[in-house]
Parts: sequence; structure tokens; C-alpha cells
Amino acid sequence: MESTLEFSAGNKQTAREFIKNLKGTDNLAIVSHNDLDGLASAKVLERVSSPKLIELVSYDRVNNSLADYLKSKKINKIIFSDLSLDFPGSLNSFETFADSLIIDHHQFKQNLETEKTKFVNAQGYCASYLCYSLFSEQSDLKSLDWLVALASLADWLYLKNTSWLGQIYEKYGEKLDLKEIQKGRFWESVLTLSDFLIYFKDSPKKAYDLIDSKNFDLKQTEPYVLKVRKDLEKNLELFQEQKEIIPGGFFYEMQSSYDLNSRFASLVSGKNPSQVYIISTKNKNLYRISARRSDGKQNMSELVKYLTEDLTLINAGGHLAAAGCNVLDIDYAKFKQKLKDIPEQLFKV
Repeated sequence: MESTLEFSAGNKQTAREFIKNLKGTDNLAIVSHNDLDGLASAKVLERVSSPKLIELVSYDRVNNSLADYLKSKKINKIIFSDLSLDFPGSLNSFETFADSLIIDHHQFKQNLETEKTKFVNAQGYCASYLCYSLFSEQSDLKSLDWLVALASLADWLYLKNTSWLGQIYEKYGEKLDLKEIQKGRFWESVLTLSDFLIYFKDSPKKAYDLIDSKNFDLKQTEPYVLKVRKDLEKNLELFQEQKEIIPGGFFYEMQSSYDLNSRFASLVSGKNPSQVYIISTKNKNLYRISARRSDGKQNMSELVKYLTEDLTLINAGGHLAAAGCNVLDIDYAKFKQKLKDIPEQLFKV
């Protein structure tokens, strides 16, 4: 499997040596994104290491407060997974007390390798598949294959590992059909786990602990998922009434008690892949923004970076077809005005 990986930074030895060199006296923290791919990545990394702490975080938590918390727990080694840390100063506070390994798959402009930080990046795969590929020779990870497969689907990153994905489908009695990817048990499980994580947005470790990674059985998620889907259906109705036209697509500001913008963006984009969808949800003093164009013919990562390049908070990034950012409420009017004036051809690929 690993021979197919195409590295943009680092290589398989970089990651394996970091794990191999961990000592019994080390206090390791796994810090991963709080979405399905981040959860699956952490499950794989937990299997191949002995972490003292596992944290599933949103991007706004990758800051000095998180660094202070990890330092208070006497953490001296960190593995970051499924987190785009390609913004100024993102690692400075962590490097004062820990050596780190970053395993990621997002687009980046600067190599994050330093004396204190190792950086492994391979694009076109989800982060959990990257972790699974890197360590499958050293550890038996087969019981996690279904979870990694779901993450590949959730991130729309399966074209480079289609052969492997087809084998996993067959193992669990399904047949992979790329033309009907949004059907069947696997896709329904993607939606189920995505909604489950949305429910536990403020306590993602609880969701992590409730998932039995050894069994492809998600019945324990049903009570939580039903509550989220009721809210989702309400916003689908409101979307038709309240969506705003922007160059190349639509903008919609959600009203939800859950952090549904990423899930909602993927849902509406999947129905019309050739349109851009910018979905916004307010959370305290900032807005969470998700950008989608599922056919991959416009670069969403570059788009959100363009939209936020002159704002106060700079933490935009993601993939070709799916990206996101946070916008402070003091900058929101400026963001919306810039959104209406997007030079549509600028981000075509």
C-alpha cells in the first residue's frame, strides 16, 4: 500500500523513526482534527503508539492555550494529524517544550520541518489512510480498515486508493461503484459518524471513546444522530429561501444549535458539484466558514485564503474541493463584501 504514496514533504521513514524512537519515559500526546478523518487518524496512531493524551480539536484550539495545557500535562512529544498548520507561528509555542511529528494531507506553502518538528505530507489521500499506510507493516491495523475507508469517503479523497477501497468494500459485503458513491452501507455510515461528531462537537473525546473501532457497528450513535438530522432538515428548507447568489455559486448563513456548516456544505455540494457553496455558522465571536465545489474544478483552499488574506484571523486552508476558515465577527462584513466580488476565473483549475 505505502508504495503508492506520493510525498510532498518527508517520507515513510520520517514517521516510522519518530514512533520507533519514542521511549517509555516519554509523554506523548496525539492532537488530531475533530472530524471523521481526524478521529480515524487518532485511532490508528493510538494503535501504533502509547499516548498519554488524545485531543481532538478544531483549528481555533491550536493556540497558546492548548500548548499551555499540554505542557501542564508534562507532554514532551506530540503527533499532530489531519491539521493544516501552514500559518505563521502555529507551532512556536509547542516547540518550546516538545518534539513533534505532523502527519497531514492538506495543501501547504511552507515546509514545516524544523529541529523540533518533523513534517510528513502526502496529498490526494485522507490523513487516516496516510497513517494506516505508514504503519500497517509494523502493526496489525486491519480491524481499523472500515473506519479509514469511511474517512476516505468523508474527505472525498479516494481516487488514489480506489483499489484498496474496493477491497475493503468487498470484505464487508459491498461492491464499490464510483458512479454511485453516495449509496450503500459505507456512505450511510459516513453520514452517521459525521452527524455523531457534530453532536459531540464540544466533547469530541467522548465521541471518540464511544466508537468501538474493532467493529463496523454504529448502533450506539443513533440517539445522537437523530437530533442532529432534525436540525439539518430544517436548514435544507431554509437554504432554498435564504441562499444568496455569489460568483460561481451560493452563500448561506446557517441558524443551528449544532456546528453543521461543514456537513451541510458537503451535502448541498454533492447534489450540484459544479457550483461553489460557502456556508457560514456563528460560534461566539467568530464565524466558521466551509467552502465546497465537489467537482474539483475550482480551488477551494486558495479561495478561502484569498477571502481572508487581509482579515484579522489568518487560518484558512484545506483541499482542492473542500476547505474552511474562521472569520472574527469584526471582519464579517468585510468578508461578505469580498465574497460578492470573487474573481471567478482566478481559482479555476
